[in-house]
Amino acid sequence: MVALADLDPRMNDAHIELGEGLRLVPLQDDKHSTYIGMSLMTIDGVMVSQGLIQNSDLFAWTASDMSGVSPEIITHLLSVYKEVRPITQKKRKMGEEKHNALKNETDKLLEADFIQEVQYTTWLANVVMVKKANGKWRMCTDYIDLSKGCPKDAYPLLSIDRLVDGATGHRVLSFLDAYSEYN
Repeated sequence: MVALADLDPRMNDAHIELGEGLRLVPLQDDKHSTYIGMSLMTIDGVMVSQGLIQNSDLFAWTASDMSGVSPEIITHLLSVYKEVRPITQKKRKMGEEKHNALKNETDKLLEADFIQEVQYTTWLANVVMVKKANGKWRMCTDYIDLSKGCPKDAYPLLSIDRLVDGATGHRVLSFLDAYSEYN
């Protein structure tokens, strides 16, 4: 049995309360599975489980599972003020462990055609390696300088806590498993 803390390291936060137990739903094999709430033991739970199993080929388990998606669909474009001068951050040094984790993550993203090497030096931002609660490394990018040069969003996303709280009382609530950042 998997401990709840293994599913989401943020479960130690005081504002998260577990409403029910979880049941494992194997989708393809031991490495490809998900969890649904124990309250879905009725016909709804069977239908959700069957739907997940029948559509398990639609889930991206790794970055390379998403190769072939057209850049026209998923390319992000930023609005940057024309008068802002591009900033190139100085290269930061990192230890061997961080460097190896960075190389592994970069190789995965290159293999999946998520990123490509560029030869220009404007708006260069450092990669920052952050250790996750499970001991693995997460690759982040320091976009502070770039964010200063972009207009603020007039319609920002609502607070996620408010969205989840607003779902209270509904029959079924689904959280997409985006903890691997591929979704």
